[in-house]
Amino acid sequence: MAGDPHTADSAAAEAAGVLASAAEKATFPPFDASTFSSQIFWLVLTFGATYLVLDRVILPRIANTLARRGNQIATDLDEAAKLSERAAQARTASERRLIEARNNAQDLAARARAEADTEIARATEKADADLAARIATATATVAAAREQALANVREIALEAAPAIVARLTGTTPTAAKLTAAAKKVLS
Repeated sequence: MAGDPHTADSAAAEAAGVLASAAEKATFPPFDASTFSSQIFWLVLTFGATYLVLDRVILPRIANTLARRGNQIATDLDEAAKLSERAAQARTASERRLIEARNNAQDLAARARAEADTEIARATEKADADLAARIATATATVAAAREQALANVREIALEAAPAIVARLTGTTPTAAKLTAAAKKVLS
């Protein structure tokens, strides 16, 4: 029997028949009409539980988080606007102070320049007056020295004239002739 070909074929046919009948009986469970009521029950129960968990727990937490974030963003934006306004005011104030400082510096420089010019004018006037006094003193000294030199020149000329005439002419002139000649030349 083990080697009989008919027995093997019949066993295979019998197995194929069993499988075919099992295949007809075994349908995919979600498509099995006999289990629809229990499937619908579990679907409604699972959907309801999921809905309740989402509605009561998860969605309120998400809504609270979104509300907190929205409030924090609004607060941050308000604070940023205030800080921006303060920064603009500080910038305006610093620019105003900078302009005032520049104006003060220019005024201070102008006053210092005017004081320096006044001091220079005073020093120049003093130097001019001192120089004029020195020039007047020097002129008077030179005039006095000139007068004295001219007076000495007459005396020296009168003393040297007889020797010069004697040497040039070989004769000695009289004092009266020399004085008359000297007055004529020196006047």
